[in-house]
Amino acid sequence: MPATITYKGNTIATAANNATKTLLTAGKYLEGDVIVTVAPWNHLGDEAELVEEIYPKTATALSSTGFSTWTPSTTAGTIVSAQTLSSKAFTADFTQYEYLLRWRWSVVPEYTAGATLKAQIDRECAEQWQVICKRPNSLANIQSENFNGNACITYFSAPLLSYYNASGTKTYTHSISYGIYCSVTAATFSSTTSNTATVTPKTPSWAARCSSTYFSTTSAPELDQANTKLYLRGELYRLKLKGTVRHFYEDLYDIYNDPTNP
Repeated sequence: MPATITYKGNTIATAANNATKTLLTAGKYLEGDVIVTVAPWNHLGDEAELVEEIYPKTATALSSTGFSTWTPSTTAGTIVSAQTLSSKAFTADFTQYEYLLRWRWSVVPEYTAGATLKAQIDRECAEQWQVICKRPNSLANIQSENFNGNACITYFSAPLLSYYNASGTKTYTHSISYGIYCSVTAATFSSTTSNTATVTPKTPSWAARCSSTYFSTTSAPELDQANTKLYLRGELYRLKLKGTVRHFYEDLYDIYNDPTNP
C-alpha cells in the first residue's frame, strides 16, 4: 500500500435537500461505511420550525359573539372582531428568515329542538396561512428587484364546509364564504422597511353570512347558540430566507422586467 494512502471510515455527512456534500474520501481507502443523511423535506419551506403557539386553542360559544344581535342576511356580518396580539409581538430578522402564521379553526354546530336541517351548516373549518416577508414597495424597487418592504400576505387557505342542502341531504364544498367562518387579518409592523421591525400578529375575525344553498335565513335561528362552539388556534413559524413566496415574487418581477420572455 502506498505510504501516502490513509484510511477513512464510518463517515457521517448531512446534506440538505438538493445540496452537495463532500465526503473528503479522495486518496483514501475506506474501512467502514459512509453514511449520508438527508435533512427532511418540509412542505412549509426551508428548515421551517415552530417558534411558538401565539394563540392557544380557544372554544367560544356562539352566544358569546355578536351572532345573537345579527339579523340573518346574505350580507356578511362580523360577529367577533380581530384581536391585536400585543403580547405576542416579535422582532423579525428579515436578513435570515421569513415567517408564517398558521390559523386553524372550526365551527361545531348544535341545533334547537325541531330544527329542519335544510340549508344548514353541519361543520365548517379551515387551515389558513399568512406569510410575513420582504417585497418591493414601489415600482422603482420592482424594476430594480429591491426587496425592501415588509409585508403580511395571505399565503394559502384550505377551506371545507359540510352542510345540509335544501333537500336535507348532507354534502360539502371547499369554500368558506357562507355560514360562520374566519377571515385572516394582516399583522402590523413597527417599520415598513426595517429588517428588524417589530411584528404584531392579529387573530382572524369571525363572520356570519346566509345563503339559500348553505345557510338560509330561516335555518340560522335554528342554531343552539349556547352549545354551538367556535374553535381557533394560531401558531408562528420561521423558515430560511427565500423559503416561501420570495421565489414567486422574484419570478414575477423577472416577467415584469422582461415581459417578452415569461
